[in-house]
Amino acid sequence: ILIKPDAYNHIGKIIDALLSEGLFISKLRMAFMDKTLSQHFAQVSCGGNTQVFKKSMQMLAEDVSVGIEIFGENAVGILNALCGPLNPSRAKENSPNSFSALYGSDAVKNAVYCTPDESDTDLVKFFSNTQHSSVLDNCTCCVIKPHCLTDGTAGKIIDMILSNGFEISAMGLFQLKPNDAKEFFEYSWSKFPHYKELLNHMTQGPCLALEV
Repeated sequence: ILIKPDAYNHIGKIIDALLSEGLFISKLRMAFMDKTLSQHFAQVSCGGNTQVFKKSMQMLAEDVSVGIEIFGENAVGILNALCGPLNPSRAKENSPNSFSALYGSDAVKNAVYCTPDESDTDLVKFFSNTQHSSVLDNCTCCVIKPHCLTDGTAGKIIDMILSNGFEISAMGLFQLKPNDAKEFFEYSWSKFPHYKELLNHMTQGPCLALEV
C-alpha cells in the first residue's frame, strides 16, 4: 500500500486500521519519490485518465509518501477492501468506510493506492528506488517499540503525534540487533533496573523509528 502525500495527516489512522484487521507490517518507509517512480505510481492509479495522471505525478513528486509491505491471511483481499475504489466519489457510494472514501477528495487526491494482486512489482520499485526522507534539522527521534506493532497501537501513537501539531519528517521499520540495541540505550538506560529486559524486548521484533 502507498499512502499518498494528501493523506499525510491520516497516516496513523490508516496504519491503525491495517493492524486492527490482523495484518502485519514487514516493511515501511516514508520517502520522496523521483520522477520515474512518481510516473509509475501515477500511471497505475490514474484509471487511464491523462489529466489525472499528470496531476498525480506532480503531487507524488512534490512531497513524501509512505510505502508499506503487509502480510497476513487474505492480505490482498482485506487491503483492497480497506482502500476502496480509486475514485473517492464512487468509494463514498459503494465503500463508505474505505480509505478512499474517508480521506480522499478527488481522483488525484484519493489518499492511497494498493497493489490489486499478489505481484511484488510495486514493492520492489518503491523500496529499491527510494531513500528515507530524514532532514536531520530541528528534530528528535521517537522509537515505537515492538509490542506496539504486535498489539496494534503503533498507528494510534503516530496519530497522536500528528494530531498534536508535530511533523513526522521520516519514518522507517527496522530490526535492532543486540549490539545495536546496547549501543543505542547504554548511555541513558544502563542504570535502569530492567535494562536487560529492555534490551531483550527491543530485539524481539521490528521497531518503528520516527524523525519528529
